[in-house]
Amino acid sequence: MTKKILISYLQNLAATALTAALAIGKSPLDFTNADFKMIVNAVWIAFIPVVIRALSKSDTAFGVNAHNHPPVVSSKKD
Repeated sequence: MTKKILISYLQNLAATALTAALAIGKSPLDFTNADFKMIVNAVWIAFIPVVIRALSKSDTAFGVNAHNHPPVVSSKKD
């Protein structure tokens, strides 16, 4: 379960940090301290969707009801 949470956080972190960096609109070599603060804020902002998903009762992957639903296993016989 914690591996799924970590993967979800890393995905959100990559998307949020990349979006923040591109929204600044200049080369990372030209970033100021304020620009870097915006990127650093993306680190904790990316955690928000993970928390929302973990608190969701309808999320069976790693939400609060994840322990009530066993993982779905599909085995196809040919």
